Amino acid sequence: MKLIFNLILGLVFLPLGLFAQKTDNSWSIDVCFGGTNPVKPYSPGYWSNTVSFLHSSAGGRYMFNNKFGLKLDAGYDRVKNDVVGQNGNSLPFKSNYYRTSIQGVFDLGRIFTFENFSERISLLFHVGGGLSILTNKEEQKTDRMVNFLFGFNPQYKINDRIAINVDASFIWHIYQQFTFDMKNSVFQRGFDGFIANATVGVNYYLGKNKKHYDWAFSPCYPDMRYLEDENAKLKSQNDSLLKKLGDDDKDGVINYLDFELDTEPGALVDIKGRNLKNIDTDGDGIKDFYDECPNEPGIQKFNGCPDKNKGNDTIVKNNLPKDKDKKDSLNSIPIVDSVKPYFNKDYNFEAPEGYSSLTDIHFGKWQSEILSQEESTIAEISSLLKANPDAKIIITGHADNVGDKNRNVEISKKRANTVKNYLISKGVSPDKIEINFYGDGVPKFLNTTETGKFLNRRAEILIDYGKQ
Repeated sequence: MKLIFNLILGLVFLPLGLFAQKTDNSWSIDVCFGGTNPVKPYSPGYWSNTVSFLHSSAGGRYMFNNKFGLKLDAGYDRVKNDVVGQNGNSLPFKSNYYRTSIQGVFDLGRIFTFENFSERISLLFHVGGGLSILTNKEEQKTDRMVNFLFGFNPQYKINDRIAINVDASFIWHIYQQFTFDMKNSVFQRGFDGFIANATVGVNYYLGKNKKHYDWAFSPCYPDMRYLEDENAKLKSQNDSLLKKLGDDDKDGVINYLDFELDTEPGALVDIKGRNLKNIDTDGDGIKDFYDECPNEPGIQKFNGCPDKNKGNDTIVKNNLPKDKDKKDSLNSIPIVDSVKPYFNKDYNFEAPEGYSSLTDIHFGKWQSEILSQEESTIAEISSLLKANPDAKIIITGHADNVGDKNRNVEISKKRANTVKNYLISKGVSPDKIEINFYGDGVPKFLNTTETGKFLNRRAEILIDYGKQ
């Protein structure tokens, strides 16, 4: 038996020098004392107390993590006749029972997160098998058998080095050849012996770290790493949105509506960000920046205006549209600088609280179809709305002052609905869009020129960006 105990101690302490320590300690020494109840088998007239003294055990335990480990231990039980009670005494005998086993250990306290209600209480479940020896000096007999056991081991933490425990273990034997009193042989095959132990013990934790795995708590919050991908997507969308809403050339027109992203500093531009020095609306060879009549072909002598005294004979005609293109030319009049000379100084429309004017979509005379040159602008607006979940818009329809007022109200309504339907077709949610229509009642520009009327044939888009 001395050889067996030396072997057990060697197996327990040798790995201490082989395994590197982790953030939490893995090793512990467990010592237990208590009672034993060898249940069966016995010879007729022999039995032991239901719970008799003495049982003792000791061992070493290594935890791979805070949920699973291995345990190697050895135990001793003194088995003797019953001398307590009113039911008569057993015939006298005294046997010695020795056991060693290797067991898997499951920390149910950490598996089921006992720390949610107490950080000092835990529960171990251990199961395994090994070798048992039963001896009796009087009978001069020795019985060797295979054991299989499992048990439950509640623990209470005293401090970072010590915990007390209570253990209940149940042991079955295979190949037990003698009764516990060693008076008779046993011929039953299979599990022919059973013994139970109940003990109180101490765990002593080894290692240089503060905590042992028995008390290393797993995080109780959910894994939120998936949000990293979501945050990366949102950052990409926000960066794109900030780029579109920026004004790189500082011309007062945001990038996503700017048709000319490299306008020279201080240049006058139209509402699409184009330098007026590069635009010739009426095709008379005089740029709008210098043309006092940018919508009427004229001559240099009169600063781009026609010669009123001599008719239009002196007008440069090479750049005028042909007859078949007149309608398309009228419907595609470029949008020019709206401050002078076309802006209506009496314009006093106030956007609803939280909304600001984003841009105007223009239409041909008595038309409600989207002009081809406006499609890219509406596409940018749809991208902006889909990239900003909190944004919403109001589309206001307008008309020039030509014709019947009721008809102007109707055409302004159609224009607002046309833009709305176009945005919905591009994937914008209808819930983001509201429409209003005013006919010719809210002219932003003067209706005294063709350009002013063109600018008033519009659907103005007001936007509320929501949460910022």
